[in-house]
Amino acid sequence: MKRIFTLAAVIFASAVLMSACCGEKRRLPKDIDAKAIDKTVTAWLSKMDKGYFQQCYDETAQTLKTTLDKKQWLDNMAAYRKPLGEAEKRKEINMFYENQLQNAKEGDYVIAQYAAVFQQKIAVVESVTLVKEQDGSWKVFGYSLK
Repeated sequence: MKRIFTLAAVIFASAVLMSACCGEKRRLPKDIDAKAIDKTVTAWLSKMDKGYFQQCYDETAQTLKTTLDKKQWLDNMAAYRKPLGEAEKRKEINMFYENQLQNAKEGDYVIAQYAAVFQQKIAVVESVTLVKEQDGSWKVFGYSLK
């Protein structure tokens, strides 16, 4: 049974990675530095991999903190992210810009999506949403696993 699950995870990850290469990978306005965004996201995800959930929360955008308190964040990470362990493989599959997100005020948002395979051989798509703060910095506004 475990072998079937592992094979399914590998097939899923391969399919995600192959579909990503066939589409437009980055759709960002010219004034947004994709490399800087990627560096910010990968550094943040590295902390997630190590289980530094409190530090990751502390580094998120103020707008996230007004809707989700630290206890809720830590409870969610303990339930959904911690069991996965560290990512063994992670590859960017998409990065795009939005100025309006559901249940959020208008602003500058970048959604970065990564195909990841974790220690437990579970394959997921991680989505990290960043928002441009008033000081011009980009901060994590959301994180999800699918």
